[in-house]
Amino acid sequence: MGNSLYVTVEKETAFIDEVYWWPLVFEAMHQASMQFQRPEDAMRRGAYFSMEQMDRVECTFQEFWKHIYMKEDHGLVFFWQASGGEDALCLETSMYQSKESLWCIAFILENAYLFNDNPEENTRSVITLLRASLALYRMCTPATLSMYWDKWETPFMQIIEQEQPTSLVPVHCGERMLQWKKIASVSGQHIFVVDPFPLRLSWRNVQFISLPTLDDDWLREG
Repeated sequence: MGNSLYVTVEKETAFIDEVYWWPLVFEAMHQASMQFQRPEDAMRRGAYFSMEQMDRVECTFQEFWKHIYMKEDHGLVFFWQASGGEDALCLETSMYQSKESLWCIAFILENAYLFNDNPEENTRSVITLLRASLALYRMCTPATLSMYWDKWETPFMQIIEQEQPTSLVPVHCGERMLQWKKIASVSGQHIFVVDPFPLRLSWRNVQFISLPTLDDDWLREG
């Protein structure tokens, strides 16, 4: 497994550009209690990694939106836990077109925000990642949803239509056999993740957590 946990939403739609998606991403992050403004920043700035400058850029939301709306820049955008302080959780978001009409929006949790001695906090961080991505998925359905660690070929999420029979093959992770657990139902579909869920804390250290089952009311909290 790599060091970044991804949840991606793919949507095939014509005649749509990047400006269309960012308001939906901001709304999804808001539903997960995440914000562009970095906590404790007196100038109310956030940050993104600019693909034009190949560097991190700090700016206000208004400045960021001008760059996006005018198509002056794009890149990897950082969102911060609204209630956090200096050590607040950070999620990253990127988007790209894999082909002319297919957009991919990725929500990313770096393992730098996971802690060896605090599986409860790690669970909350993964739940926040899921809240944001499922909120966007609900706004975009029909779409494709996947969850995986980079450099790991096996996906850790599967989607089953409610009327379909459920028969999922267990997944091997090292010497562990991972079963499947339904964690949510969104727009007529059941969302399954592996259980226990593997977290890559370091190159040799994998922590396993059990994610809770989330209902639709819970997804709207925050």
